[in-house]
Amino acid sequence: GRYHKMFIMVDKDTRNGTMRGHTNLMLIPRKNFYKFQRRMDVNAMTMGPLRSRLYSHVGTIHRYHGLDQLACTIAMDPGDALFFMEDVWHRTQDMKTDRFSLIMDIQ
Repeated sequence: GRYHKMFIMVDKDTRNGTMRGHTNLMLIPRKNFYKFQRRMDVNAMTMGPLRSRLYSHVGTIHRYHGLDQLACTIAMDPGDALFFMEDVWHRTQDMKTDRFSLIMDIQ
């Protein structure tokens, strides 16, 4: 079945609000990611044979460069919850402060 996600910020050391903008959740909608992926694939097809061969071996690594510019970062405080669909790419923004969070699959 299809799953949705719920992210809950349980606790976070915001250091009196100075670190609120760090260690949050970054989200990339599926539509934005696939547009970016298609652009990367087109770039690979227009490369010369040697670069194209190299891309086929390390392309998956390079594909993830630039994804941060597609993301929206949600600043979250302890007690905040975020519900999103399973096709939304997500990751932690950074690890500049301590946090305790939960992420759940909901069916």
